[in-house]
Amino acid sequence: MTDLRRSYKYDVESWIIEVGWPTENSDTLEALRLYHEWIEIYPRNLITGVPDGNLLIDNISHRMNHIHNKHDATIITSLLILKLSSLARIDGINPND
Repeated sequence: MTDLRRSYKYDVESWIIEVGWPTENSDTLEALRLYHEWIEIYPRNLITGVPDGNLLIDNISHRMNHIHNKHDATIITSLLILKLSSLARIDGINPND
């Protein structure tokens, strides 16, 4: 069986072990700022009332690419999306809506 983590260009587990994500706190704070902005000002789906999640992902990706090199930004964006999806669920936002 193929180990899927090794089949991608960006191996998150190895990156965390090697780098340790020293900017986690500041990256998370920036993502939270973008999340709250997304909740407050972005247009909502007329049926579900939920803002478009792709807009949030794009904003986080753009910001992390501005702060970090492309490789790190891709991994950090993925980790931040996981963190924010948990927050969205707590806030009653279903990512499937």
